Amino acid sequence: MLEDYRLHRVLTRRYHASRNPISLRPDLEIIFSEYSRYLNGSELSKCTVEHYLSSSKVFLDFLCQRSLNGINDLTTKFCHEYLKTLAGYSFKTVEQKVCGLRHFLRFLNESNHIDTDIASEIHMPKISRNAKIPSVWKQDELTNTLLAIDRNNPTGKRDYAMILLACILGIRIGDIKNLRFDNFDWNKKQLSFVQHKTLKPVTLPIPDAVGWAVIDYIRNGRPKYFETNYVFIKHMPPFDPLSDNNHMQQQIVRYMNKAGLRKDKNKHSGFHSLRHSAGSMLLDMETPLPVITSILGHSDIDVTGIYLKTDLQKLRECVLPMEETDHE
Repeated sequence: MLEDYRLHRVLTRRYHASRNPISLRPDLEIIFSEYSRYLNGSELSKCTVEHYLSSSKVFLDFLCQRSLNGINDLTTKFCHEYLKTLAGYSFKTVEQKVCGLRHFLRFLNESNHIDTDIASEIHMPKISRNAKIPSVWKQDELTNTLLAIDRNNPTGKRDYAMILLACILGIRIGDIKNLRFDNFDWNKKQLSFVQHKTLKPVTLPIPDAVGWAVIDYIRNGRPKYFETNYVFIKHMPPFDPLSDNNHMQQQIVRYMNKAGLRKDKNKHSGFHSLRHSAGSMLLDMETPLPVITSILGHSDIDVTGIYLKTDLQKLRECVLPMEETDHE
């Protein structure tokens, strides 16, 4: 931290604990409050709103420490100096923070706090050549983890159903937590919902294994609590829906330990890795990429293309044979 201060003249990598919160100058606090109201009135997901608020607050704190007179004095130079403080973070973290900064700068320009479109001068970092291949579960690892879940236990019934929704249908954990009873059409065996991340509607078939797991949980595991329409809830009073910050990773790690699987620090073990596995399994079944894109609810087929990295054999099949040519 002292080295950061020597380099950038600000205290970075702060611990955002309740005993050490960021305290902004009154004029910057007013702007932050305006931005907060703007975000909360948008259609952005809760996680995105929280990320943008956190990024903007750290940036405003940077400006405060650098003694910026007023927000109208903000220039590209200040932004570039702030970006230098991100040195050492992972590519993904830098990408997310740059995205948050650009969104905040666009807000400042559109709300007439600054006169220039500084956001257009802040470019997103190019995709890293060393971007990690998605973590994918082997079939036996997934099977053993599912077998380790006590399905006679109410919490086990809940976790089993949630894990199947992730690894078979590829649903994001945020969407699983937000599922309501009316999202399920049991007559048509379909599950329809609006994705929390992309705000796009998606309709998926309900395979028998998934359907019966959800039904078993609702009938025999879910607390008899009718004041909420959420399917998956906490199993301790007051039986609230699962919080936005609870990504259920600890549950998966616990079942991995019971199954005797070692947690590899270089391999993801959360719900998103189960989603990657669903995409990989669809690829193994020779499902066309546009269909996988539709099932996983990706915004673009290029996003789905990342799952090709998980199967070298499929990559070889994608390579076109070289044409023979006559040489003079």
